[in-house]
Amino acid sequence: STAALLYKLAGQLVDHLRTYISDEEDVRNVLIYYQRHIGRLIHAQMGAHRREHATGYEAKVLSGHRALEPQTFPVRQSEKVRPFRAPVDDKRRIAQMLFGGFHKCLYPYQKFHSDSERRFAVVLESDRDVQKWVKPGRTAFQIQLKGGSLYEPDFVVETNDGLYLCEVKQANMLEDEDVLSKADAAIVWCRHATEYTQTTDGKPWNYLLIPDNEITEQMSVQFLAGQFTKSQERAPAEILPFRRVEPPDARPFENCVPVYDDLLIAAGEFGEESTINEISGEGPIGNAEEYQWASLSPPNRHDRGTFVARVTGESMNRRIPNGSWCLWQLAPKGSLQGKVVLAQHRDIQDAEVGGYHTVKVYGSEKEQLEDGSWRHLRITLSPDSTDSTFTPIELDGGDDDGVRVLALLIKVLR
Repeated sequence: STAALLYKLAGQLVDHLRTYISDEEDVRNVLIYYQRHIGRLIHAQMGAHRREHATGYEAKVLSGHRALEPQTFPVRQSEKVRPFRAPVDDKRRIAQMLFGGFHKCLYPYQKFHSDSERRFAVVLESDRDVQKWVKPGRTAFQIQLKGGSLYEPDFVVETNDGLYLCEVKQANMLEDEDVLSKADAAIVWCRHATEYTQTTDGKPWNYLLIPDNEITEQMSVQFLAGQFTKSQERAPAEILPFRRVEPPDARPFENCVPVYDDLLIAAGEFGEESTINEISGEGPIGNAEEYQWASLSPPNRHDRGTFVARVTGESMNRRIPNGSWCLWQLAPKGSLQGKVVLAQHRDIQDAEVGGYHTVKVYGSEKEQLEDGSWRHLRITLSPDSTDSTFTPIELDGGDDDGVRVLALLIKVLR
């Protein structure tokens, strides 16, 4: 996990400092003084070796249908419409050719990127089970990928029993990351489209990823579906409980709050008073572009200092299932008795959250002094888990001076 990797890198850095700094207090001072600079160096090192995967997909039903728009195709003046069933001799030029003669296509003319796409069109026109098909235009579908780009499948097909998004791809490209990312997004789209059509007694949607060398004109869609329907082979795509907002559209704490993909990252940022003051204080956020932002549903205004972060681990699984997204309040005020908090203390060594931080249920015993003030006798940070190996963290006497509650759990978003 990201938390484990960051914890490991931080440990390696501390070990490196100890090779030439003998005094532990000096090591601590170096880490505190240069913590932001060190964090940026570690982040840059991780970024140089990272591979980006979509962390989740949002599903939004905009309408029951989308009207087809007219299509235009740039072709040479000398290019004539070709019958789609006729074999093509110069297959290298097929993308420049215009084909016609269809009976089931929603457009009278089509262009193909490859001869395998043309052969697939022959399958669709010959299959008695196919009612209609189309190669969608650029705005016909809204399947969004990482980076904001939109994915348009090669074909959309309706048969007597179902609806299909079909992608015809070179056989040696089926395991490419770009192909698999598109497949993941399309599968999620099909799942939600099916859930919607079931409310109107409609047909189910499926995604077919078809190798180009497997297409022959004598096949049927039913046969191809039996061979090449793409199921979610990789980790199931996550449906996020919020919508990410790009910095230009962010109005902090009006339409969005900060979001952290890992609570350890948030804990490290909140170790600096400047970050806490900026997020929880008054006035505008001066560097909104340095944060990631999330819009919750319903999109209400949120108190200053709220943020979203993901919690991993099993020590609080009765209240916070492993991997849950949670809404937190930074720098909480008032009594914390019995509440779930993100706490920091020099003696905490929590492998789940990392460093000197932990997520636990806060409890304290106090006594009143002669001057009317209160003093902690004991602070207990307790797990709430189905795993009995997790034990409370007990801090007695003067140890409470080092306890710092960074954030209070508001609710689990899942």
